[in-house]
Amino acid sequence: MEIKVGFPELEDLRKKMGAEVVAFTIDHKPIKSVDDIKIKLNEGLEINISQLEIVGGVYSFKGEQLLIFIYETRKEKEYVIDEPENNVRFHLKDCKTIERMQRENLFEARYIGTNNTNGIFSVVVYSDENRINTEEIETNLKVCKNCLKELNYKAYKNNKRDVWNAFNIAEFFDEYKTYFKEKPKYTCENVPPNDYPDDWEDISRNTRKQKGWECHDCGVNLNRHQNLLHVHHRNRAKGDSRASNLEVVCILCHSKKPGHSTMHVSTDNRELIMKVREMK
Repeated sequence: MEIKVGFPELEDLRKKMGAEVVAFTIDHKPIKSVDDIKIKLNEGLEINISQLEIVGGVYSFKGEQLLIFIYETRKEKEYVIDEPENNVRFHLKDCKTIERMQRENLFEARYIGTNNTNGIFSVVVYSDENRINTEEIETNLKVCKNCLKELNYKAYKNNKRDVWNAFNIAEFFDEYKTYFKEKPKYTCENVPPNDYPDDWEDISRNTRKQKGWECHDCGVNLNRHQNLLHVHHRNRAKGDSRASNLEVVCILCHSKKPGHSTMHVSTDNRELIMKVREMK
C-alpha cells in the first residue's frame, strides 16, 4: 500500500517565500571513532607522512602510537623471507633514513602505518626472477638502526648489536605509552563499586598510625583525639586503598577537599582542633 504524505501548510509557506523546490536526501556516513583507527592500524593502514605527528620523539597518528614501513619493497621474495636483516626496515621516528628519502624525493613509496606488535608485516615483493610479477606476503622485518640510535633506546649506542637483535615492538610501545593519551582503566561494564573495602577500619587506623596521627595539610597532631583524624582518598575512589592514594588529614582539612564540601564539622570539634593547632 502506498502512503502519500503531504504538507500543505508548509507548501503554502514555501510559495509565499518564493523558495525553490530541491531534492532532499539524507546521506549517512559512519563517523570514524578512535576504535576504528585502532582496528585499521592493527591491520595496517596506508599513511600519508604529512599526517603523522611526533609525540615523545616517536610516530603518532590520530593519537595512536605507531611505526611505519615501506609496503612495496621492490625486492625478490626469497631475499625478503630469507634475509630480513638486509631487507627494508620499519621506522619509529623521523630518522636520518626518512630525512634522506625526503631530500632525494624517494617518498613516492607507499608507507604503511601499524600498531600491530606481533612483528609480522604484510609487504609486496617480486615473485619471479625477472622482477615483473608481484605478490603480497607476510614476513618479519627488523627495526631501523638509525631510529634506535637517535632515540638511544636501551642505551643503544653502547650495545648496538644486542639491542637491535633483541628489539621487541610490544616492549617498545609499552615504554613509550606514557606519552600518549591515557585510556580509562574501566568501562561501564567492568567498573568496580565505589565502596570501602571490608578491612577499611584496619587500613585507616594503620595509615593514621604510620603518619604519627598528624594532619598532612595543617600538621595538627590528634593522637589524643584520633576520631578527628581521617584518611582521604586522593582520587576519590573509596575502593582504591593503595598507600599512594591515601592522605591523613584532620576533619577540618578533609572538609575542604574536592567533593567533601557537604562534610559536617560540629562547632565543638572545630573549636577543639583550632585549640590543638595553637598548642603545637
